[in-house]
Amino acid sequence: MRQWQFADGKNVTPSELQKKLYMQLQDASQEIGRRRQGKRLIIVKLGDMVEGLHHGSKQVSSTRRAEHESISLELMDRIDEWTGFTKGDLEFFVAGTESHVEESEERIARDRDAEFYIPPSETGGRDGVAVFPVLNIVINGVDCFFAHHGPATGEAANKGNGLRNRIKNMYYEYLENKKRMPRVIVFADKHRKHYERFWRDGVTVDAIISPAWQVKTEFVYRIRPEALSNVGCACFEIKANGDLIGIDTPFLTIDIEQDRKVFA
Repeated sequence: MRQWQFADGKNVTPSELQKKLYMQLQDASQEIGRRRQGKRLIIVKLGDMVEGLHHGSKQVSSTRRAEHESISLELMDRIDEWTGFTKGDLEFFVAGTESHVEESEERIARDRDAEFYIPPSETGGRDGVAVFPVLNIVINGVDCFFAHHGPATGEAANKGNGLRNRIKNMYYEYLENKKRMPRVIVFADKHRKHYERFWRDGVTVDAIISPAWQVKTEFVYRIRPEALSNVGCACFEIKANGDLIGIDTPFLTIDIEQDRKVFA
């Protein structure tokens, strides 16, 4: 992992913590590359592709959004290399938190030539929209739903309650409105991983809260100092016949916390 040089010529050297994050990104991407051999790869990028300028954060290395975008794009190029992303594979961007990204995700998605939410061909010559507010896609007959914002994982005795209740509410809302319930639902945003399976009247839903590629920021330490975080992603396979492989063990993660100094 090399230094990053900003547009003004300033060099930034990664910290030891950032090096761990980078190595996890490489390890997880290479594992996906091994698993996808001979298969089409679909990558869904679930929001907050840049840190942005939010909550008055002092931890960003530059206040130039263009620099954040350049770093994000370079990392994505490396993910392409490690996963073997190639022609015929698909990449989707789902909208993150506006206070983080503003228009950055739209610019990144266009630079990446990702799939469009509203293609220019449907807008009478206008530019269209690349980033999806939510992504609902059928893969090999399996209805999949992806969104950035979702429930928290919960902790200890309450772990999973938020996700179970969200899926239960969604099930009855869809039933009432005669909509088909997705078979797979993936949320993000909360920096903690979790998986739940929901059954009701012949309907099965596998639900995931995907982890993040970030350790706790100073903002998180202010609002949830005790919270733990997982770093990584979720990965599973949908076979040609619709079978789900690894859906109940989808996580490629490590647990990283900034070192705490304990005074005895």
